[in-house]
Amino acid sequence: MSTKSKVKVSERTLFARVSRKLAKDEMALRRCDKKSPLFSELGEIYEIDAGTEVVLGKHINLGEYAKALGLIKPNEILKK
Repeated sequence: MSTKSKVKVSERTLFARVSRKLAKDEMALRRCDKKSPLFSELGEIYEIDAGTEVVLGKHINLGEYAKALGLIKPNEILKK
């Protein structure tokens, strides 16, 4: 087995990691249902201030966001 093999991480796992990280700063991730009238405005994943529920970020790319927060290890990739 190669030492450079990548471990696939599910979207659910990444969502949980990011949520735990954001909770420390009183922020949260939310999912918007594709049938919602707000889907085109918010995207599938968006970020809110947990106290006020004000939208802070729209159309979040979970993989990119998790990388920016340092939550994906070098040997991990997002499972499609």
